[in-house]
Amino acid sequence: MLEAVRHCLSNLISFDGRDSRQTFWFYVLALVILNVAISTLASVPMMAGMMEGVFRGIGSGIPEEAVTEQMMAEMGAWIETTIWISVATGVLMAALVIAAMVRRIHDSGHSGWWVILPLAAQLASLAITVSLIDEMRDFMTVATNPENLEAIVARQKRYALYGLVGWIPLLFILVFGLLKPTEGPNRYGDQPVRT
Repeated sequence: MLEAVRHCLSNLISFDGRDSRQTFWFYVLALVILNVAISTLASVPMMAGMMEGVFRGIGSGIPEEAVTEQMMAEMGAWIETTIWISVATGVLMAALVIAAMVRRIHDSGHSGWWVILPLAAQLASLAITVSLIDEMRDFMTVATNPENLEAIVARQKRYALYGLVGWIPLLFILVFGLLKPTEGPNRYGDQPVRT
């Protein structure tokens, strides 16, 4: 796995040649682990602050509804930071995987230009997420009120629809990452040695 990661990082801006499925998937696994680590580290301060507020509220005898409202307000305050961290991570992951994806596509005998589709979907997904920051912050403040249930469900449906755009790059990586390689040399180079 380390050899695959080393290979992909040393060829970070090389769009020529081919990468084997094994090399590509070990590299993707390393990126997933990195992404989970970044997300976890980013969420720890938010969760700690929110839990501190909950425990303080319960300890002082505040009613459960007020504690829930306070917790949602805390989440609303953190939503912008969380989204910007998510956007930065998304851009970083796209930059780290693009050349490896092109080489993997080459290995199956297809043009690397196919990578433009998931890249455009990833950037669109990130742009949609940024455009919704204020709306999501407001949503957190009204989400605890049962009177707003119809509006809450409508917003959640819309957010889920927007979220589908973010699945396009993942599906693309899955499909093209699993394509059968061309045996022997193809127009993009010799068959890669597994790293």
